[in-house]
Amino acid sequence: MNVERLKKHFLIVLMCIGTVGCSDFSICENTPEKVVASPNGELKAVIFDRGCGATTGFTTGVSILNSVEDLSNADKGNVLLADGAYQETSRSANRVNFEAEWRSDTELLVRHSIATHKQSESVGNVRIRFERKYPE
Repeated sequence: MNVERLKKHFLIVLMCIGTVGCSDFSICENTPEKVVASPNGELKAVIFDRGCGATTGFTTGVSILNSVEDLSNADKGNVLLADGAYQETSRSANRVNFEAEWRSDTELLVRHSIATHKQSESVGNVRIRFERKYPE
């Protein structure tokens, strides 16, 4: 193989690595557990389990999406993502710990009983309130 051809192949390999490295490649899988539509039906709050491989367990997230938009596996929760210290190895462990309730078309109340490492005060024009609930 001549040097020029080798350089060309090397450049192609580098471009492929760069493309994969810069893309939104994710081994994570999101599973919607509960969807709550806003009063006017334009938005929805999605509570979902997020699993990122056998060694990481599951965590729970909440995202606000347009009503016609599907939850993608790249979504890390634009409202809330449970703290990694509370990740569980089964999907059912965190599921009951989150609730979402629309108070109006522009206000969402999220109740949770475990720590979170990401909470947003707003998403678009929706104000988000958080309320800590305690197990009964």
